[in-house]
Amino acid sequence: MPRVSMKPDTLNLENRKFEQKRLTRPLFINSVPKSGTHLLRNIVRMFVPVEQQYDIQFIQHPNLQEHLEAFNPDKCNLSWGHLLFSDASAIELSGVRKIVLYRDPHSWVLARARFFLSDEFSGNIDHVKGGRISVEELLNLMILGIYQKVPSMLDLYTHNAVAWLGTVDMMVKYEDLVDALKKLDTLESEGMIDNARTVGAALKAGLMESMGRWDSIGDVRGVGLFIGIEFVDGGGAPDKPLALDVVCSLRDHGFLTSIDGAFNNMVKIRPPLPLQAADAAAFLDAFDVVMKSIHA
Repeated sequence: MPRVSMKPDTLNLENRKFEQKRLTRPLFINSVPKSGTHLLRNIVRMFVPVEQQYDIQFIQHPNLQEHLEAFNPDKCNLSWGHLLFSDASAIELSGVRKIVLYRDPHSWVLARARFFLSDEFSGNIDHVKGGRISVEELLNLMILGIYQKVPSMLDLYTHNAVAWLGTVDMMVKYEDLVDALKKLDTLESEGMIDNARTVGAALKAGLMESMGRWDSIGDVRGVGLFIGIEFVDGGGAPDKPLALDVVCSLRDHGFLTSIDGAFNNMVKIRPPLPLQAADAAAFLDAFDVVMKSIHA
């Protein structure tokens, strides 16, 4: 019988570091084998109370009937496994929320090959280890399967993924999951880049309107939320004193800006990236009041 060696699970302790939310319906994480099941499972486990996690067994078709408690609607457990679509699985999981994880077939073939060649796996195909067959032959076995020992890629994708289409709450691609994890600590993950682009455009448009009303504004330029307002005198020359007056007056209204540029006649606006549209509107109102006061 094939044997898979696993490291001890210590995630219940890590779970305490995150905010929990109780499930209101049973949730089953299903997947095509070797598609990153443990990665998705471990992520979701961090946000579900430990007492709602059915970790007794990795549920598959041969042991499905032994673990129907995982889908008990009164307990609303989180469970996981490799469950092919069949009459039995469709019936037993009829009231369960389901996520199906799959992987790009090209990377799946390589992942499956690495697994069968690793020390984690021991079973009825150990004879393919040790270099007795070529890489090309090994990859063909991963794709086409091994007669009466290992199912083909077509069978697995058909029964563990495609057959579930239309019956699950979400289909997740492994590569998208990994990409999202890489962005967790980036500005993009928080939507800050899009926010800076959108709010910055509105802020710049408002300042461009002000330039049409005040001849002392020579130019408005910038990208996103990094914007500069150039001040000039009646002859079009750089007006440093006016720029300084604007900065000081804006400060009195609660907005911090600064002087910049080769002639120190630029008022530099560089707010935090999470700046909201309402805050940008408030700045434009304050700027209008300042300009009216200075030119009164």
